[in-house]
Parts: sequence; C-alpha cells; structure tokens
Amino acid sequence: MGMIAVNGKSYAIAGLLFDKDGTILDFVSMWGPWCEWLLQGYIGRLEQSAAGSVMSLGLTPEFLPRLLGTMHQPDGRIVDYDRNGPLAMGTMPELFGILSWHAYQAGLSWAEAKELVEACRLEAEDRLAKTKPIKPLPGLIALLEAVKAAGMPMAVVTADDTGPAERHLAWMGIRHYFETVVGNDLAERGKPFPDLMELACRRLGVECASVAIIGDTNADMRMGRAAGAAVTIGIAPPDEAGFADVAARLPDADHVIAAYAELSVRGATDEG
Repeated sequence: MGMIAVNGKSYAIAGLLFDKDGTILDFVSMWGPWCEWLLQGYIGRLEQSAAGSVMSLGLTPEFLPRLLGTMHQPDGRIVDYDRNGPLAMGTMPELFGILSWHAYQAGLSWAEAKELVEACRLEAEDRLAKTKPIKPLPGLIALLEAVKAAGMPMAVVTADDTGPAERHLAWMGIRHYFETVVGNDLAERGKPFPDLMELACRRLGVECASVAIIGDTNADMRMGRAAGAAVTIGIAPPDEAGFADVAARLPDADHVIAAYAELSVRGATDEG
C-alpha cells in the first residue's frame, strides 16, 4: 500500500487509475483537430449527398458545437469542450450514432448515413495518425514517476476503444507506465458504470476500494463511486471562465485539482 495526498487529506491506496483524454493527454491538442477534420468532412459530404444545403437542415456554424459538445473560434477551430458532453463522455459508437442520425434526418437512408460517417472517421483517423497532435498534461510525467517509485501499479480506463488508447499512449512515450489499458470495448457497460474500473482492478490484482481514480469528467467520478474507489479526484485545468466553473462540472468528485502539482504520492516505506 502507498499513500496519495490531495487538498490536505491522505488516502491509503494500492493502485492508481487514470482516465485518458483530458486526464493523461491534453484533450484539445488531439481531439480538437480530430473533431475539426471529422466535422469538415461530414458537412462537406452531407452537402454533396443531401438535397439542399446543410444550412437549411439546421447544421449552421452556431449549431455545430451542440453536435458533439465542442467550443469553436469564429474560424471553426476547436478551443475547448464540454466536460459533460458527448465528445468528452461518449463512446465512439455513440458519437458516430449522433452524426448518423443527423445525416438520416437530412434525407439519407440509415445505411447511407452510416457509410458517410465511416468515411469521415477514416479520413480523420488517417490525418491524426500522420500528424500525432498529442501531448501529456503538465506535471503528468512527474506524477507517473512518483507512483512508479512508490511501487504502486497503474492502469488506464477510457471511453475510447483499447486499440486507439494503446496507440495514443505509445505516441506520447508513456505506455510502459501502465500495467493495463481498459477501453470501452472490453466491458459490457462503459462509464459511469463500474465495469471498466472493476476489470482494471482485477487485472492489477487489487480491490476497487483500495485505488484512487483520476479523471476530467463527472462520468469518471460516478464510475469511481459506483465501484467503491478509495478516492475520486477530478482534474480541471482552468478554462477562460476559470477553475471554479470547470470544477463545478465535477460534483461527484471527492477532490478537484487544477494541476498534478497538487498531488503527492509516497510508498508504504517512505517517511515523507
């Protein structure tokens, strides 16, 4: 067992679980470009496939952020995201289902809508693999090193599928820190249900009640509570509205931090 300290309180833990997007990696650095490419291809193909313009279908620049929960600059660049929206909390099938539904409403058959979205997905994935616009959150590596030095196992539990999650960690050069990666495709139910966390803990050989979970959405916090985690920690780097606004979106967190520097970890034999 080791200890994790946050906001003046310490918890005995046997392992540490991390969400991936927005927790390990800077969310907008990767998913911003990916979503821009996805939506650009989607709108372009929809205009070619449907009768009339997408404007007449209600897919205006003002509406686009509501599709997947993104925040855009006037030029269309994605600069932030809704921590409780589809892009942050949803699975890939759920995201593609949203887009397919709107394409169906535009007049395509359900089969055509799915084919259109799949073409957009492949294009966005190809561009992502070529550019790898991804970076870890500040302070993450230092925390991973501290947990490793304390002798505690770590795992990733993500709404992403396992294969892509493995690739993203490898792109950042940090896959070796984690004993296992559990994606949404490995469990019957994703977040906020406890299934992902329970599977990760079984793989680590620890009890759910003896681990800490860190995430950036309330679905992560609810998953932790449902599984009986020792402590749920939300990470909420301030946006333009400030820390309090982001932290308020994590009502089920035991603690909310703005940066990893606010956490400290030590092993059972450490004195300080």
